Amino acid sequence: MFSVGRFEIRRFSKMPLPVPLDLLKLAQGVPPPQRHYFVLFQSQEVRVEHVPPGRFGTLTEIDSLGRWLVMNPDIRSVLVVSSDTHLRRIRMCCRYLLNDNLQIAFLAAPFSARETEQESALRSAVDDLLELFKLSIYWVLLKIR
Repeated sequence: MFSVGRFEIRRFSKMPLPVPLDLLKLAQGVPPPQRHYFVLFQSQEVRVEHVPPGRFGTLTEIDSLGRWLVMNPDIRSVLVVSSDTHLRRIRMCCRYLLNDNLQIAFLAAPFSARETEQESALRSAVDDLLELFKLSIYWVLLKIR
């Protein structure tokens, strides 16, 4: 299953998928800020489920994943792939929102960018500071829940 947000739909539609899917065409009737989908490939079938975005994207996404997993109790393990910086917040949300019996593994995917080492280091530092801020907000939100 893929989680596909509004800025990823165009690239996702161009990927070599196991079953043809024009997600861009499916999303046309949905306002851009509301475009977020779970796309599940199973055998030769594809299922697309709209995930209405919330104010806190990762929190909403993991909460939606938790509800999906309740509806699909045969799923016992999940592999979450994202950037290493974002995985911290995802891991926190999974710990609070998903069933304790679920086996969850996290994998940081290398993302390539065409930028100089100095640009990359600066962007990485800014991303880390922003993520630290987001982590603190999520920690408070999850404690309140």
